[in-house]
Amino acid sequence: MNSGINQPGTEVSINQAIQMALKHHQAGKLSEAEQIYMQVLAVDPDHVDANHYLGTIGLQVGKYDIAIQFFQKAIKAAPDFAELYNKQGLAFKGTGRINDAVTSYQKAISLNPDFFMAYYNMGTAFQESQNLVSAIESYNKALSIKPDYFEALVNLGLAFHDSGQFDKAVANYNKAVAINDGVAQVFQNLGNAQNETGSINEAIESYQRALELDPDFVQAHLNLGITFKVSNLLEKAMVCLNQAISIKPDYGEAHYNLGIVLQETGQLEKAVESYQKALSSIPDNADVHCNLGIALQESGQLDMAIISYQKAVAIRPDFALAHNNLGNAFQESGLLDRAIEGYRKSLAAAPDFAPAHKYLSYSVKHTEHDNDISAMETLYSNQNISNKDKMFLGFGLGKAFSDLKMFEKSIEFFIEANRLKRISYNYDIEEDQAVFSNIKKTFSSDLFSKHSQYGISDKTPLFIVGMPRSGTTLVEQILATHPLVFGAGELEILEKIAKRFVQDQFSAITPQSIRTVEKEFKKAGQDYINSIRKISLDAEHITDKLPHNFMQIGLIKLILPGARIIHCKRDPMDTCFSIYKHLFEGKNCLKYAYDMTELGQFYKLYLDLMAYWRNTLPHYFYDISYENLVSNQEEETRKLLEFCSLPWDDGCLSFYKTQRPVATASSCQVRQPVYKDSIQLWKRYEDNLSPLKKAIYANPNISLNIRLK
Repeated sequence: MNSGINQPGTEVSINQAIQMALKHHQAGKLSEAEQIYMQVLAVDPDHVDANHYLGTIGLQVGKYDIAIQFFQKAIKAAPDFAELYNKQGLAFKGTGRINDAVTSYQKAISLNPDFFMAYYNMGTAFQESQNLVSAIESYNKALSIKPDYFEALVNLGLAFHDSGQFDKAVANYNKAVAINDGVAQVFQNLGNAQNETGSINEAIESYQRALELDPDFVQAHLNLGITFKVSNLLEKAMVCLNQAISIKPDYGEAHYNLGIVLQETGQLEKAVESYQKALSSIPDNADVHCNLGIALQESGQLDMAIISYQKAVAIRPDFALAHNNLGNAFQESGLLDRAIEGYRKSLAAAPDFAPAHKYLSYSVKHTEHDNDISAMETLYSNQNISNKDKMFLGFGLGKAFSDLKMFEKSIEFFIEANRLKRISYNYDIEEDQAVFSNIKKTFSSDLFSKHSQYGISDKTPLFIVGMPRSGTTLVEQILATHPLVFGAGELEILEKIAKRFVQDQFSAITPQSIRTVEKEFKKAGQDYINSIRKISLDAEHITDKLPHNFMQIGLIKLILPGARIIHCKRDPMDTCFSIYKHLFEGKNCLKYAYDMTELGQFYKLYLDLMAYWRNTLPHYFYDISYENLVSNQEEETRKLLEFCSLPWDDGCLSFYKTQRPVATASSCQVRQPVYKDSIQLWKRYEDNLSPLKKAIYANPNISLNIRLK
């Protein structure tokens, strides 16, 4: 056998050839090195170094199967060489043969118990196979030998994070940062772990440090934006998410989270656009389809919302929230059977999904103590249930036992559900008292006489106002049945326009703000008309049924003096108790609604303000009584249409046949003829409603327009 290697113009020994190859190898000239190693093997097929380094090149270029062959030949020639087993483990891991990789690392460690890198590599193999306990043990072994092993600290942090041990993850990342504070990814990981521990401010600082090190670190921009979103710093969140998108325009996660922020700030059109952009990158993401459905539903595009929810559950059949939302969308559309089907599918996917229990209970008429009630009771009695879920179930059980005429049991659940809701937020009735007082100071008779010519006289809008649960949905449904009227539901247009006249911390218009923008009245009126005309181009009249617009009657008079306002009145106790029995969610959450005393006090504020409007703007709005309407439907309907200057239409008496979206708590009731069951219903619960009754009737100076029986 020739013991030399032929090189251009000379012959060298095998050892010299290996040294030449190593120089090429270390310089990154892998093809030149490989050629020489192969020449060595042509002379000595079992040469340990040549096989070793050819296996190493295989690792470097990702040819793991070839690398394994060379390492095995080297191991055969040098079975006690620990490094060969370590590198063979890397090659096995590269092919996905995790068990073989672990065996190789264990052999390396048996030959060299202080081989910290083999422990580290074994940890990565365990981590890749989700054996986090063994991964943590391996990393700790590596660190016991080399405490300042930066990579092991970082990966141990990841393993702790993935196993839910977030405090330990933070501790390891901090140790890594103490060794090397110049790696952006480590600060990104540290921020993620700090977020999980609730250390939001620290997480923000970590993401910001990551971005100082790498301004184009797109995931850090995303996570910082998400953290700002969770902290309700929505403007900052938008900046970060937009920055992520500017770096990576097709970043689906960033578009998705930007959609959430836009939705929370009421920018529904832009939110829909962001969700759609997200889906162009991540089309099979069920969460995006679900959130798109919510945005579409909130913007009145109910049919499109249903399609989005259906796509979400097609992708993820066990997506309880999407099934529940689909049920809500079908209920809003008047498709009660399909709504019930949606709620049942939600509960089939997640039997403990409390909101679906509540919605199902409000969608059916319980005639016996059925399986649905039993399921709610079982879940309600679970000691580990959250207050929020218990609240949903409490409303559901309250309604169910009300159906069964078990009123004592029903009110117990309603009281507890309202209590749980009330303790979940801050509210002070005195703030509302200040707002109502300010409204009366602002909208004086003198103001109206001075500015009577500022608005526009368009008669398109029909405003339906009053307390929630006072018959506003029924009145709108009657009007929307008329061929000359389009029922637009609860619009937030007027609220947004009113904000133009709001100053500082006030949530209502002040005399100062009115004086500074009085010339804006006409423009504000025209902007309102332009907005509702986007909903219906050709209807003679368009309803706006946001009950709390009773607070905006003065503004309506200034900007839309030709508009008609219908004020719905109902028995005070029936009104308030009906509010108390319902959970108002989302933007329509009524903070005054969940404590009987506060509810009664707010009702008195409403009565007082309506008396003020009646005195200040006589004959400007029309009062309609819920009790009179259900008792004398045709007579009251004729008077209502006459006030609106609408010709009589027999169809208005069959309002319940009209197919249109109804997104209020009365969506089921207006799908059936008028009934009198809810009149004086509060009497069934009278013994338990003392705080409410006392709050309503406490001040004899405010007329309730009813007789207390």
